Amino acid sequence: MRTIDPRHLLVGVARIFKKTKMVLGEKIYFTSPEDLILVKLKWYKESHSDKQFEDVQSILKISGDKMDNAYLRGWAHDLGVSEILEQIKP
Repeated sequence: MRTIDPRHLLVGVARIFKKTKMVLGEKIYFTSPEDLILVKLKWYKESHSDKQFEDVQSILKISGDKMDNAYLRGWAHDLGVSEILEQIKP
């Protein structure tokens, strides 16, 4: 089994967890569905893990119309995963 260097999976930690929300007086960091998809596409490209591919399909199914497609496609291109994204989201 091939292992993956976790540093290769992150699109950019500062960008991925840039969104915050105050909950009960605490600042909570979270990621957007688009950024989560990008991380999972990178992981899939490195590992060919069906789990990552299925996760992306599920996120797209749940978030669908709410997604920022221009953002997603632009970053997918920059990260070299646009062909994989096109297989899942034509």
